[in-house]
Amino acid sequence: MGSKKNTIRSFKNWFFLQIRLFFREPLAIFWVVVFPLLLLVIFGSVFSRYEKPVFRVSVYNQDRNEISQKMIEILTRSGIFVVEEVDSEEEVKKRVGNNQVTMGFVIPEDFSRDVSHDTSPFFEVYYNARQKEMNAIAFSILDSFLYEEVIRRKGVEGKITYVTTEVSGRVEGSYVDFLLPGLVALVVISVSFFSVATKMLVYREYGILKQLELLPVPRSVYVIAEGFSQFVVVIAQIFLLCAVGVLLYRVVLPASLWYWIGMILYVAFGFFAMVAVALFVGGLAKSYQGGVNLLNLVAYPMMFLGGLYFPLEQMPKALQWLAYIFPITHFLEGLRFFFGEGGDVMVLGRGILILLVYVVVVLPWVIRGFRWAKE
Repeated sequence: MGSKKNTIRSFKNWFFLQIRLFFREPLAIFWVVVFPLLLLVIFGSVFSRYEKPVFRVSVYNQDRNEISQKMIEILTRSGIFVVEEVDSEEEVKKRVGNNQVTMGFVIPEDFSRDVSHDTSPFFEVYYNARQKEMNAIAFSILDSFLYEEVIRRKGVEGKITYVTTEVSGRVEGSYVDFLLPGLVALVVISVSFFSVATKMLVYREYGILKQLELLPVPRSVYVIAEGFSQFVVVIAQIFLLCAVGVLLYRVVLPASLWYWIGMILYVAFGFFAMVAVALFVGGLAKSYQGGVNLLNLVAYPMMFLGGLYFPLEQMPKALQWLAYIFPITHFLEGLRFFFGEGGDVMVLGRGILILLVYVVVVLPWVIRGFRWAKE
């Protein structure tokens, strides 16, 4: 009973000590609190008004005759639409709902015959009901295209029309909506690598860990207490980033209380997974300076290759494969689920499984193997 009380008391004392120590370190406050806010304001100011110059369209052509193929070719050559053909109507709906495309066209089997016989040819247009501004622009361009390109300039007799069908998809955000989860991941990396792991290296360098090991308290108590004290900082910074994002850029936030709770739990898994990585990397070195150099060597590639600032799809394939070696990439892909409705549950599930392996398997193994005495 006494041993349990000592463990709880040690955990509590170490927890509050580390919180006090954090706020006494100006550099730590800058990198963890001020730097992500600066990135949000700078990138947000530069890219918040960015608009895509083209509209992506999925087309399922059931007709597959000369006239329908010609219309698709004209769409492609217009320079306004980026056209991709798919193999089913369900695929069109899925891609529209996931905001992979702005619109989806389904051309019926008798489309060419109806055009030839002037019997009210039409095709079906699927659109995301939640993208009101984008829809207004896209439909205006589509109407102009049908009149100018297909009907008048190409000499098609009669009027080609379309019928519309709403798809209840997720909201497509601005660049700042994309950036905000990336900055949350940046905070997770910064705190786990440059606060938790660096402190452990400092304590080892000055013999503090060696003295703590003499106490009748498991090693894991100090590491977990250190982690939870810094996790409080991570959560506070997340709320601060979200508040600034809403005030300045009207970012899309988790849609309900359950999303918020789920996000906090998910971030907790991600944070302790990164603590496991940071302690492993830092523990490879025999000295404090060597450990810090190794932490920098791993942390910065994760920051720039993990999809924090720009989509992975914009990177070369080789770098995309490299990015998926880092756990932060899987963490961030799952995190984006909470910042927009209609995210991919499978991606979130994959992220949870990977992070669980790090927290349940890797972290205890790393704690046991971490050297508590300077060689």
